[in-house]
Amino acid sequence: MKRTSIISWASLVLVTAAVVGLLFLRAGETPVKEAGNSRDNSTSGLSSAPNVGQATAPSKKLVVQYASPPPVIASPQPAPSVAKVQAVITRDEKPYRPQFHSGHSERLRVTMNKTIPIQLSWPEDKTSDGVFVQAIQGGRIDDGGNSKHFALGKDRTVAFNFTPTSGVGAYQVIARRGTLEEALEFWVPTGHP
Repeated sequence: MKRTSIISWASLVLVTAAVVGLLFLRAGETPVKEAGNSRDNSTSGLSSAPNVGQATAPSKKLVVQYASPPPVIASPQPAPSVAKVQAVITRDEKPYRPQFHSGHSERLRVTMNKTIPIQLSWPEDKTSDGVFVQAIQGGRIDDGGNSKHFALGKDRTVAFNFTPTSGVGAYQVIARRGTLEEALEFWVPTGHP
């Protein structure tokens, strides 16, 4: 297998040399003999000295330029540790701590047009300054619009109210800290038991 590979490479080198030679002939240029090359080109008809009595065109040196330098690949960096969110959602006067999986909470059943107090905290977060909270698929944050920005204090906690207002179906409340995002999932059921 190694012999076949060497023969393949040798064939590739010969074909490349032939193509470069054809390019020189087609362009009307003669290859330039490089300094320090001890090989005599007089037998091949190529010489760096002009022939006496013949007009010669000035020879040009073929310069190969690459489109771009090779990429520099940085060594892999360890992923930053992500501070996990802790949530307390109060439904029917009872606090509940939902579980989060891949940045999404378990889906909680809520009642239409009923205000739900929510408290989010990131006790291990040392980098974020604030949290942007947004109600997706309808709903209001703190009896205002569908979004609000909160500053994170020393306790790394924010508290707000969410009210689902768009009818039956699924709702999300997204909390964004820089490039990190967690989602609280809710649903309002139809009138059927």
